[in-house]
Amino acid sequence: MPGFVTVSMADETIPVDRKEHSSDAIVEHLDAGHRVVVTVSALGIEREVTLRKNDGEYICDTGLKLMSYDDPGEMKNCIERLRLASGE
Repeated sequence: MPGFVTVSMADETIPVDRKEHSSDAIVEHLDAGHRVVVTVSALGIEREVTLRKNDGEYICDTGLKLMSYDDPGEMKNCIERLRLASGE
């Protein structure tokens, strides 16, 4: 997949910058068993948002709020609502 580091093991953590990848590409990595950590900077403060999939449930952990979704479309909407993905 273009732009992502190729990893050989499931459950690898893939660090990315905000808006570096599309929500589709991020969900593909979650479906492959990887955890995606998105670095977000606001007002000079850097935070990490962790995205993962456990037992068929998509999880978005902002550090302030933990959200879970059963459907990949709902996870994509969350990623886009939080402005973590590129507009591709």
